[in-house]
Amino acid sequence: MTVFFRSIYFFPSLVALTFVAIIWQAFFQTDAGVINYYLGQLGIAKIGWLNDQAYSKLSVLILDTWKNSGMSMLLILAGLQNVDQGLLEAASIDGANVVQRFFKIIIPVASPQIFFVLVMNVTGALRIYESIYVLTNGGPGDSSRSLVMLIAEKGFTSFDYGTASALSIMLLILIGIVTVFQFVGSRWWVHYE
Repeated sequence: MTVFFRSIYFFPSLVALTFVAIIWQAFFQTDAGVINYYLGQLGIAKIGWLNDQAYSKLSVLILDTWKNSGMSMLLILAGLQNVDQGLLEAASIDGANVVQRFFKIIIPVASPQIFFVLVMNVTGALRIYESIYVLTNGGPGDSSRSLVMLIAEKGFTSFDYGTASALSIMLLILIGIVTVFQFVGSRWWVHYE
């Protein structure tokens, strides 16, 4: 049964992001969308997921979280399977409760995989393009436009290669700074053994 649920959680990672975004675009429609239909059944007013500046970023966040949670689950599950059951039994015999075993044994053993997932998801969020392009095309206005989308527009639509190159270097530096901060911060909570 656990294999079935793992497969369900991992399935979105197998489907191309463009197809997933098209499906979610249908879910997020204001008048005919599935989400607004069920919100209406609960007595909640329709939300302009893709048309309202307040909700356009949220709709992209929901899509990307759903799409990437399967791979994150798989990687963290691999870390959790490294936990030695004998160590957990010994801690239980010594009087450690479930919460203590979770925070003192399970999290430290799985911390390298958790850190890897954190770095990959944060850098992936900084490089987001496809889901925004398909869902909102950067709109309404510029509310959901990302730096990568701006780079693509400058380079391939306006043919302003200098600005696109400068923005690309800025994105590289930004990703580098964020990653360095993550690696420096990991010294206190990631345990390699």
